[in-house]
Amino acid sequence: PEGENAIAGQPDLQARWTTLLHSPLSKLPLDLRSTLRWVGARPDQDPRSLAWQNLDPYLRWDLRLSVERRRDLALWLQMDNVLDSNAQGRLGYPLPGREMWIGMRLGI
Repeated sequence: PEGENAIAGQPDLQARWTTLLHSPLSKLPLDLRSTLRWVGARPDQDPRSLAWQNLDPYLRWDLRLSVERRRDLALWLQMDNVLDSNAQGRLGYPLPGREMWIGMRLGI
């Protein structure tokens, strides 16, 4: 890897910011979670040529909206990679693009 302290696949800089908005006073309690994650450039080795390259930095934004109807029932809608960032986790292995998830939690 480039630099004395470089570790393959590990960025020099990585930051995450999460914000949670909660409205407990309404009849339908809503939670909105927004997460921004910045991953800086990082060295990685090409598995074929064994040459070292730097992966590009990327910004990822995830959102999750949840509604708790009762203590034993919650519904949620989640979108990962809202900006559809074209990023690689490892050289030659792209991370998933934009994904949407719908879920329900039942307490027993």
